[in-house]
Amino acid sequence: MKARASIVFALSLCVGACAALALTSRDFQFVVAGTVRDSRGQAISGVAVRLKLKDIAYKGTEAVKDDQVQTDEAGSFAFGYIVRERHNEFELTFQKAGYAERVVSGSAPPAARFMVTMIAN
Repeated sequence: MKARASIVFALSLCVGACAALALTSRDFQFVVAGTVRDSRGQAISGVAVRLKLKDIAYKGTEAVKDDQVQTDEAGSFAFGYIVRERHNEFELTFQKAGYAERVVSGSAPPAARFMVTMIAN
């Protein structure tokens, strides 16, 4: 039992060390976040927020160029990845029934924070 615990500990240590090595000095954190509100300033939950990246980003070991989340009860959304180059260009599309679609663009890192207002149809 003691030998098995030692093996498990050694494997855990190796996995942690390997994960730490995956992030190199050339990697950057890519964070795009924000809040979606209506024209009265009220948070809008359930907005589909789609991110399209010009270059590849990484979510763990998975390569990502397109991702989607929904806003929470506070109207907040966030995307977080690792990228190899600074200034990765992106486009965000905001959609919800009853509101006009919004599209905004930018580049990150550094982190980008958006306050988006959606207008009711």
